[in-house]
Amino acid sequence: MLLGDTLVEAKLTEATFTESEKAHVLRYSAVGKVFSLDDLPGSPSHFAGYQLIRNVLAAEQHGLRLRVLIDWRRPDLLQEWWAVHSAITSADLRRRCGVVFWQQIASALPKPQAAYLEARYGL
Repeated sequence: MLLGDTLVEAKLTEATFTESEKAHVLRYSAVGKVFSLDDLPGSPSHFAGYQLIRNVLAAEQHGLRLRVLIDWRRPDLLQEWWAVHSAITSADLRRRCGVVFWQQIASALPKPQAAYLEARYGL
């Protein structure tokens, strides 16, 4: 999702940020410039955090910011985000990319929307 100058990757019910075969990810021409490939999480054949990698590449290509929305009860997603974030080679791009918790959003919403998130997702 694009909000102004910010790409948003929101995870609320999905289990992971998915993974992809390294050969597939390496087809993105800028991936080796944007990331330290040896530092990206994954296995010998796959990169973890594929959706995050794609979003960081899009933020770089278009000069945008990126915010990842996650539930703070999911430290696994936060760890996956920081593993991808720490592999970004550009300090400027690292500064433009960050995380926001659903609980922060819920606390700033009007009561009806906050109540919906509380009832539906326990936020």
